[in-house]
Amino acid sequence: MQLDAVSFRYSIRGSWVLSGVDARIERGEVVRVTGSNGAGKSTLLRILTGALSPVCGMVADRPSVIGYAPERFPASQPFSVRGYLEHMSALRGIRGRARTAEVARSLDAFALDSKADQQLGQLSKGTAQKVGLAQAMLGSPQLMVLDEPWSGLDRPSRVRVSELIAHTVARGGSVVFSDHARQMPDVSISQHWQLTDGVLDPTTDVAPAVADDRPIVLQVEVARRDAGFVTRGTDCPRLLDTRGRRRRCAMICWPLMRFQLLGFVKSSRALPPSILGLLVLLVLNGTGRAPAVATYATSAVVMFPIFAWTARQLIETEPDVQRALSAIAVGSRLRAQLTTLSSAAVSCLTIVVAAMVVPWIVGAITVPTGDRLGTDLALGFVLQLLAVVPAVAIGAWASRPVIVNRGASMLTLVGASVASILAGVEAWGGVASAVAPPLGSSARAAAAGPHDLLGHLPMLLARALVWSAVTGAAWLAVRRRRV
Repeated sequence: MQLDAVSFRYSIRGSWVLSGVDARIERGEVVRVTGSNGAGKSTLLRILTGALSPVCGMVADRPSVIGYAPERFPASQPFSVRGYLEHMSALRGIRGRARTAEVARSLDAFALDSKADQQLGQLSKGTAQKVGLAQAMLGSPQLMVLDEPWSGLDRPSRVRVSELIAHTVARGGSVVFSDHARQMPDVSISQHWQLTDGVLDPTTDVAPAVADDRPIVLQVEVARRDAGFVTRGTDCPRLLDTRGRRRRCAMICWPLMRFQLLGFVKSSRALPPSILGLLVLLVLNGTGRAPAVATYATSAVVMFPIFAWTARQLIETEPDVQRALSAIAVGSRLRAQLTTLSSAAVSCLTIVVAAMVVPWIVGAITVPTGDRLGTDLALGFVLQLLAVVPAVAIGAWASRPVIVNRGASMLTLVGASVASILAGVEAWGGVASAVAPPLGSSARAAAAGPHDLLGHLPMLLARALVWSAVTGAAWLAVRRRRV
């Protein structure tokens, strides 16, 4: 695995956390990363795993199967220990009996059998740390990246971590770990690399390669950066990481979608938007009878902010560290992010079904006869989708991965949703209506009747898809520097 001129910073105007890092990790090597708090150790480790992309430079020959144990395992998730490990095994492509055996092996490795059916949120800090280490070893990774793996563990568990490192090296894998408190038992340092002010010192002495079967151990020393941290490297070329990744045809990871939707439902984050949506639908459809298509178009416009809120709720269900773990297990950050957007769209389907059914239950629509029944239902469903797709994009932009402050996040969601609805008002017209989601246009076409809506439908669909694709692509670009 090769790092060529890797540089990274979290914002365009921010200081460089890493600058011009060149390094190479061979098979069977163990790399030790040390440094004071805030030195950038975790950033370096996440770049190695692919959870973060370097702003400049290239990471080449990254192994296809990577295990990552974070410094603080995200235990605030609505799963049992066994259920969580089974989901993480599924993300790595392990199926059937092999998954059962792999989960049992990881539970046994860290003596978690007695805690297998306990909820993650009920675990102690040390036990939660063991779960993080257990999920890192799933699938026999070729590269194991461990962030402060001995922190919070008792003596027997620390020995197990050392045994895990030895086992990984014995089968030809590589291990990179950080050790701020120098707690590692029975691990000797045979080679020393030092990073000073984020730049690898070219004068660092490198021990010659050993000729016996002992594993090579590399130490990377990261010095704490000060206020005058290096700011060069702003013009370095952007190189794409195109090697050493799992290549899959499907852009959606179905096990990850199942994992996200199940966590969304179990965490009860789906309840607030669902309850509010149902109340809004009951009030909206209690004012009298109207044609089915016009009713569905009106409900799609009114429910647009709730669709966006639902999408935001799902995206924020996964803790930040878990998003990194999921992306690493899937093997592609882009694939994980596209799956998240798809999961957000699916999470809105419950509200869509309610928007389709409630008007019938309360008698708010004129019941069509003959072939019109199927046509009106199909058009109503399409009208809901025309609102869901751009609403997911707005929900993504207002979510925590982009806007950390919750107040600012909610203001962004409400403001963008209201602006999208108002921009479609016929009185505005002009550029605002052209660049906004086609909510107002679809409502006006539906009010004119099903035949008029059918005539405008191809253009409405094209506008919704283009708008969502542009805003979604911008969101993915912003997410390049964030977990």
